[in-house]
Amino acid sequence: MSKHLFALSMVPLVALAICGCSSSGLLGTGPTERTTNAQGEPLVRLQHDRPEGLDLDKDHEAPPDKIIPLEVEFATQNKQQFDDLMRQIADPHSPQYHQWLTPEEMHARFGESKQQFDDVLRWLQEQGFTITDQSYGTNADYIRFKGTIGQIEKAFDVQLVLPEYDHYAAKNDPAIPARFAGVISRIVGLEEVGPLY
Repeated sequence: MSKHLFALSMVPLVALAICGCSSSGLLGTGPTERTTNAQGEPLVRLQHDRPEGLDLDKDHEAPPDKIIPLEVEFATQNKQQFDDLMRQIADPHSPQYHQWLTPEEMHARFGESKQQFDDVLRWLQEQGFTITDQSYGTNADYIRFKGTIGQIEKAFDVQLVLPEYDHYAAKNDPAIPARFAGVISRIVGLEEVGPLY
């Protein structure tokens, strides 16, 4: 496979944002969280960051009709090979030293398939979400979408609360269908306290 040298300023992007990917792992479900969706399909939980210094147990429920923008982040495929390549590219004694791949080459080796991407897109649409933007085939794949808090809570089995005026936060880890384990890495937007739209 031909390799192209990226500018040195691209190093953090290659190392940290390949395929819009994250190494976040899956967590087990809690006792009050669903283990299957309405169709009986098994669910898995995605780990997400939570706001620090906030006690979310005493907060009010978020209004179900408010709209929030979110983004699907895709997981790195062939993670061991990816880690090995990153080590070789950083090693001055390796023949791969600074032999960067293009975003398209990175995606071909470490990104989700078009079928997986389309399956996630279709599932989001089936949940009633509005797709606002999408990108496939480079090192920054994503699906951006928006929906009401009610739709988000139902689709991802999360509880959103209002720790501060006009802000929200997810109390628990979002759930996705088990068929997307290892495909979806994170739902960006649930991990932060953000303004309601």
